[in-house]
Amino acid sequence: IIYGQTHVNILYDVDKAALGISTGVNVAGFVTATGLRSLGVTTCGAGLSLGDSVKAQFGNSGDFTIDHDGSNNNLRSNVGNLNLFLADTKSFSVGNSDFSEDMFRVTESGAVTLFHNGNSKLATGPAGVIVTGIATASGFRAADGVTNGVKIGDGEDLIIQHNGTNSFIDNNTGDLYIQTTGSGDDILI
Repeated sequence: IIYGQTHVNILYDVDKAALGISTGVNVAGFVTATGLRSLGVTTCGAGLSLGDSVKAQFGNSGDFTIDHDGSNNNLRSNVGNLNLFLADTKSFSVGNSDFSEDMFRVTESGAVTLFHNGNSKLATGPAGVIVTGIATASGFRAADGVTNGVKIGDGEDLIIQHNGTNSFIDNNTGDLYIQTTGSGDDILI
């Protein structure tokens, strides 16, 4: 141990620690280190602060890193998959800065939901995808088959489908009108 005017330097022989001569170091206050190597479990009771662009690295070759670059918070998986396992958690959400609005939510054995401005817009459900609002697409394709097609109305009152050979418009409620509302427009069949 070397005592200075404003600090104390502790020189520690890793080989002696590996032989069981030392039981470790307890520090009350702050530790500033140019490098820190732990051969066992390290517990930080009051938190761990890292400066901008300093990475917390995991794995023998920095396989996974967490850092803040001064503007962004970054998780990087340099090998393999980045998996998130939530033990005893029934849902996972990504929200805005104060979590007053969901942006994305996953519920165990349930829906995956995307939000716009805090409102649900796209979700998975038992029968497929649920869209709230207007869906805009460059095209739409329904699979062939009698049970498929475009189904309109709560009770599937109007079905437009193609079975691979023939096309059908099936109106199950009320009358079916084919009309034009513009002056001078015609309906051609």
